[in-house]
Amino acid sequence: ATIAPDPSTDIDSALDALTVTAQPWDLLLLANPITATSIDTVATKVAAMFAAHKPMSWFGNFRLPISSPTTGMETEAAYATAFATAFSGKATNMGSVCAGAVRLVSSVSSRKYRQPVAFHVATLTASVSPEVNIADVNLGSAIGASIYDDAGNPEQHDESVYPTLDDLRACVLRTWPRLQGVYVNRPLLLSATGSDFDIMPKRRVINVAHEALYIYFVRVLNKP
Repeated sequence: ATIAPDPSTDIDSALDALTVTAQPWDLLLLANPITATSIDTVATKVAAMFAAHKPMSWFGNFRLPISSPTTGMETEAAYATAFATAFSGKATNMGSVCAGAVRLVSSVSSRKYRQPVAFHVATLTASVSPEVNIADVNLGSAIGASIYDDAGNPEQHDESVYPTLDDLRACVLRTWPRLQGVYVNRPLLLSATGSDFDIMPKRRVINVAHEALYIYFVRVLNKP
């Protein structure tokens, strides 16, 4: 059996280990639901990494919409309100907080399970060059993913049907008329309104530049 990290202990320790590791890496996926408390922990640790010349980006996911056998699925309005309550006072230009769920095919059992949107977004981001915007539909739809049921009705959040979470700075999924499949709406960062860093590619490109310049200046340091 496995146990999800406790934001107050395990995440803190894991990020400390990543700060000092000699292994190169630049993207982090937090598997447990992001909360108002845990986002402060992550933001503090990531700022320390940046100061240590280890620029990185991260992905997390707000809790999944509540599904109950008695009351059914949590409404779009209630879920959006919960997201806004948790993150209205939070901002970071280093990370993306995804919202909602998507049914993905398990590589182990080949069955479809309801998974956080961040699982798809982080994987897709890691597969492309830093400057690429993963909202580009030419990259193709999410493989083995669905947000509609077999009858063609919305089962998970579709930003094109319920345009709410994008305005709250959440990275979400959507569909496009006349295009089959599921796509990323915008790879938003949870940055403050008006920030130059509105989407993940901008952060990743600047991270590349930061690292390249740091190595250059280290090599010329102390030269005659």
